Amino acid sequence: MNIDQHRKQFANEDACRTFFESILLKNSRICPHCANEKSYRLSGARVRKGNYECSRCKRHFTITTKTPMHSTK
Repeated sequence: MNIDQHRKQFANEDACRTFFESILLKNSRICPHCANEKSYRLSGARVRKGNYECSRCKRHFTITTKTPMHSTK
């Protein structure tokens, strides 16, 4: 894939997040804090897309939590 194809496929942050979620969360969402398999997608006007809350520990996480990409823009 060349750079123009990358720019087209990953035109914005939402497209990148959707791609990584489709690969990494294919089978289930596992909380990176407590390894619980049950979590809920957070929504609302003040919540960024791609945020989840664990049903056990109640901590919030995204696809990049506890990865090398954590806290990157």
